[in-house]
Amino acid sequence: MAKLISQNENGVIYLESDSGDIFGVVSSLKVTDSDGMPFQEDTFTVLENAGFQLEQDFDNGVTYIDFIQENGETSRVSFSGDDVELSEV
Repeated sequence: MAKLISQNENGVIYLESDSGDIFGVVSSLKVTDSDGMPFQEDTFTVLENAGFQLEQDFDNGVTYIDFIQENGETSRVSFSGDDVELSEV
């Protein structure tokens, strides 16, 4: 199961795919691999190709991914324009 790993002091959100690949989400336009190297594609393309389930809220112009934590709480990574936000749902 894909999971949210952490968010660092610079705001980069780290995600792990079902296959164990690690991604650092910097913005909706920039995502890095586990070595910190940026992908050529935008974040949505990279994450979708890695198997993440992106949802869209057309009314609010937001794309998001929900993660259920081990404690049962749900965290959401939301993309609005170039902004990325981590929140609890």
